[in-house]
Amino acid sequence: MSSITGMAQPVMIGTGKFLKMLGVPVYYTKVSGGYLTYTKHCLDRRVGRVEVTVDRMFTAEELKDLPAQAVEDTMNRLLAHDDYIWNREAQVAFGGKGQMAKNLDTLLYLCPKCGALHQMECCGNQMRCTACGNTVEVDEKYNLRPVGSESQCPELISDWVLLERKKAEEDVKDPAFTYSGHVRVGMLPAYKTLRGEHTSEICGEGQLSLDRSGLHFDGTVKGRPYAFHLTTDQVPTFGMCTDISRFYTFVDGEFIEFYPEGRDVLRWDHLTEEMHRINGGKWQNTPYRHCK
Repeated sequence: MSSITGMAQPVMIGTGKFLKMLGVPVYYTKVSGGYLTYTKHCLDRRVGRVEVTVDRMFTAEELKDLPAQAVEDTMNRLLAHDDYIWNREAQVAFGGKGQMAKNLDTLLYLCPKCGALHQMECCGNQMRCTACGNTVEVDEKYNLRPVGSESQCPELISDWVLLERKKAEEDVKDPAFTYSGHVRVGMLPAYKTLRGEHTSEICGEGQLSLDRSGLHFDGTVKGRPYAFHLTTDQVPTFGMCTDISRFYTFVDGEFIEFYPEGRDVLRWDHLTEEMHRINGGKWQNTPYRHCK
């Protein structure tokens, strides 16, 4: 799964036990610049430079001696990466053809000046908040620059994303917090192949909601009433097959994809992860953000 935001997420719980069970040497690759050529918010290919590090993570003998948690801690430390921090130093230009801000509002949905949600509009290389007028420009090296003396922005796009995660973290501290919206529902067809960038077939719609007890859906699928409830332990995060326009999970082992009416997929993802964490879920964040 490619990174959603250009930053590495923690490895999934159980990975340490899995590697110890295999008992083989483990190698890893770390790709720098790959996300910036093909982001989750814009699927236009932006030609630049990609660097790849390959190294050994564990010998088979080391895996025998290390506790499973120590294996995962080591993995999180070695795999920690942020493409925006990397390019702050590398300053590689990625060809955006004057459209560096295209769909960037799906990633950067919170105005860093006034705090408004989903009010950022994109045009060419600029984003503008319709609530307060805050305007930010992004160049082909993904550097951010406020436009005008009254505008402001974080140093990096990933810093901006961390502001959004902090907002979600604060929101879910309220035991009564809920988030909901109308979604279309997609599932995998039984007897045909999906083409192009299609990752499911739309077959229903309904209301999706999130609260302390978990994720809820109430609607129709294939012309029949359909509802489910997943606890926060069952859904610590979401997957996104292509871009930040839809997200998926599994219900009773079946793939199900959601297409929200709003451009708030990453907000759903942040809230779901932080709801899992505040409930004491095992998939907690790590202190690592970038390691060379």
